[in-house]
Amino acid sequence: MENSLAKTSKVVTAGADDVEKIRRALNGSYSEAPADLGEVFRAALDQVADQQVRVAEALTRLLTTGELAQAETDISTAVMEAQRTAMRAARAFADYEFECAKPIYGVLTHIPTNTVELVTKKRSLDDEFARAVKLHEEDNAAALELLLGVSARYNDWCSEGQLLIAGSEGIVASDRRRTRLQYAAILIALVLGILNLIFNLLKLHK
Repeated sequence: MENSLAKTSKVVTAGADDVEKIRRALNGSYSEAPADLGEVFRAALDQVADQQVRVAEALTRLLTTGELAQAETDISTAVMEAQRTAMRAARAFADYEFECAKPIYGVLTHIPTNTVELVTKKRSLDDEFARAVKLHEEDNAAALELLLGVSARYNDWCSEGQLLIAGSEGIVASDRRRTRLQYAAILIALVLGILNLIFNLLKLHK
């Protein structure tokens, strides 16, 4: 019985730790997620908390009954459910940021400034997003970290892109003002030249 409990304690500790890591990862991204996904993350966190309760209940039953196999099954199920719940929220976050990046990328490809770095970074993020989505569709637990990571990086990229666009619009507006001033100066010079010519002609006819 002692050896069984020693073995079980490792299984239970791993399970409890796994669910807690999932909760922390999800909670950390909750503060970065857009308001539109607030309810999605809150629901996911509540469901992960339910799985933590299941792990605790499995441990309690194990200590009471000594049924190792049942405890391991219950804990494994709780971990998998927590992972799937968290991955669904993470996927929603990644999908949201992926869509937000599209119009910004569209503008970046048409502004008169150097966007090579951001465009290259966007393509890299798209590749990372595709890998994360593939793992999620395969129900691979590794997808959680990738989805949350690419979501945060998309968010940062969008901020950088918006700043560059705003700066470019300021430059374009400044160039337009400068061009208008140049045209105005040319027009004024022409008018003055014509007036001077007319004035000289009038002087000759006197």
